Amino acid sequence: MVYASAFSIEVDYGIENNKRFSIVTLKHSEKFPCKEHIDINGQNILVECTINKTPVSSFPKSKTEFFEIYSNIDDNRFYLSIKPLKRQKLFANFMDLKKDIAIPKERPSESKIWQIVGYGDEIPFLSNKTYSGINFPINIPNTALPYIGELNIDMSPLIYDEGPDLGLFLNIRSSYNNKHYDEVIKLTDEMLQSYSNSIFIRDSMLYKIRAMHKSNIPPDDTLQLAKEWIKVYPADINVPEVLYIIADSYGNLRIYNEARYYFDRIIDEYPDSKYVQYALVGIANNLAINGDKKQPEVLFVKAYESAKDLDTASYVAYNWGKYELENDNLSAADDLFSRIVNANPSYFLKDINESYKSLQIWANNKLYNVAARAGESMLNHLGNDDFKEQLMMDVSLWYELDSKLQESHKINTEFLEIFKDSTNAKLIKERDDNLLFGLNDGDLLKQIEQYDYLIATYPNTQNSKIAYEKKAKALFDLGKYSDVVALKNNLDNNNIDVKNSYIKLIESSNDCKSIVNYYISSNSLLITNNAKKVFDCLMESSLYDSAFQLSSAMLKDAPSGLEKLTWLYNEAKVSYAMGDFNNAALASRDAWNLSKTFKEKQDSGIILFLSLANLNRKSEAMNVFDELLSVFPNNKEMIEVYYKLLNWAIESNDNIALERYAKEIMKLQDRFKTYEHSPFVELNYADVLFRDGRYTQMLDILNNISLPLNNDETQKVRYMKGSAYYELGDNTQSKNEFNECLKIGTQTSFGKLCSEALGLLN
Repeated sequence: MVYASAFSIEVDYGIENNKRFSIVTLKHSEKFPCKEHIDINGQNILVECTINKTPVSSFPKSKTEFFEIYSNIDDNRFYLSIKPLKRQKLFANFMDLKKDIAIPKERPSESKIWQIVGYGDEIPFLSNKTYSGINFPINIPNTALPYIGELNIDMSPLIYDEGPDLGLFLNIRSSYNNKHYDEVIKLTDEMLQSYSNSIFIRDSMLYKIRAMHKSNIPPDDTLQLAKEWIKVYPADINVPEVLYIIADSYGNLRIYNEARYYFDRIIDEYPDSKYVQYALVGIANNLAINGDKKQPEVLFVKAYESAKDLDTASYVAYNWGKYELENDNLSAADDLFSRIVNANPSYFLKDINESYKSLQIWANNKLYNVAARAGESMLNHLGNDDFKEQLMMDVSLWYELDSKLQESHKINTEFLEIFKDSTNAKLIKERDDNLLFGLNDGDLLKQIEQYDYLIATYPNTQNSKIAYEKKAKALFDLGKYSDVVALKNNLDNNNIDVKNSYIKLIESSNDCKSIVNYYISSNSLLITNNAKKVFDCLMESSLYDSAFQLSSAMLKDAPSGLEKLTWLYNEAKVSYAMGDFNNAALASRDAWNLSKTFKEKQDSGIILFLSLANLNRKSEAMNVFDELLSVFPNNKEMIEVYYKLLNWAIESNDNIALERYAKEIMKLQDRFKTYEHSPFVELNYADVLFRDGRYTQMLDILNNISLPLNNDETQKVRYMKGSAYYELGDNTQSKNEFNECLKIGTQTSFGKLCSEALGLLN
């Protein structure tokens, strides 16, 4: 077992005169102390050694025939204890003990090499030669020792007495390497049952955890075992990997807060481990699942730039590419997948089945070139089986779809050599024949006939899919845009010919109903020559999300000047309609400033005022209002401006402002015959007049309310008029108003007030 700073433990066994013995050899690059604990009978009952560094791999408590070995870590020191099960003796040594040498008599307190000899009745191999030290030449030929190269999961060398547990462990390791995960789990359970004290328990359990993680075992079971493993081996070099498995398992269970905790532990506690990059990817993937559109990109970049080896960088690029693909960033995804193909194509051989599924997804998203190149890189490493046959067919097709005809022909030729007896040989031959020349080149109508034949002959196949795509292109070139759209359900969602056909149909339409129907049916953002008309139609149909997408796209590419003013105005209008007052304020402010130059779209100032008002930025809004007065002194649009100001006046009990704005609203409402804010305005203005004792003016306002009132409003008006007549000395009219009020109801708040007032008059 190898530890940090070249500390190692070796266990040797031997037989001398039919008596077994064992030697534990401790080696370190620096001197370290070991001491014996002697009981009252002079027997060695314990050897304790101290290493002033923490190991990178834990040492499990172990028992052999002669020793019980255990360890602990305290204050960044590693303490190793060897307890005899029979007898033992400690020696400091500076020689190779696998030669006939004498162990020196000197007993230094520190040494780079210590040996503990375990024996029965007497120490073996005592020589008759005379030495200055103890006569103890031991000869254990290296060829006689059982030795396993790279035994541990962390590739640490271990010398161990060969036994049935070793054979079982080797089977576990071999099964894992061959991806027989169910067998790994079965054999590990057998190891636990039969050899619970084996030195291989730690590594066997780690293989089981890995196997469970890669198989269909419920994540809960994996979590339980992985957590127990970390508790037992907290200082093991493989802890970051097990923490990753725990985090990933929580992610699979959608318990993202727990997953984040364990990912963060890897990053914080093991900053030099490659699993830091795996953790960053895990966090990014979980954030993406939960809809985060900003942080995943940052985490992928950080993981990629900090990757220390090619496989880790490939892992990050692979997951990053999947993220970009899921977000329809096809160019970015293609670039990331291409990096793997160019720099580390063997990465796809780690899990061939999973890689093949990914290539199919790439191809389905029209990333034909990178899918084909990745697939081709795998071919030379595969046997001539069914899987290779299918992959070659796919790679050929992907190259063809990418217009790489020579590459496709090369794969087809190799296929017909390797699988000449396959039932697919005829198909590949036909495909290859059609590949090297254009189908009815130049005659679109005949091409369409050929595509119809292929669609009918090979329904629901890749060939029919290609035929549909080429038919759509031919129909578009013929100007048959409605026919292209009719093929929509047989084509990819992002088919360019379908998209361009919708654009052509929209540009040739004059009525909003047709325009909106085509636009919504396209399920995509369309930039047309009549984009302004399209925007107005979308707004008219209250399709604000689509209108916003269009305005944002047009604004992004709009040149400065009047065109930019138009789309700033549209952006402000649709943002306000959607309730996005922040964006509405930003767009309308820019539009308002531009409108002063061009003298157009000046009502953008009204959108700016109302947006600021809704954001409660009153001071800014009032500055805009002062400018609006000079531009729109008597415009209908000012009704909403005054109405917002009226409400502010009511909230602040500013009767002077309330009266001013109420008069302006009533004046504009009368001018344009629109009364959407009545009787609210009149009633609040009447309240001011009543409080000021201007009863005659108040009666004029109340008597001129033209809209029908609800019961509550009617009772309020009757009560206020009755009170006004009373103050003016007209008790008869006052009683009449109170009686009319009571006819509506006596238990309402104003009903009770009317009743009390009438009682005072009687």
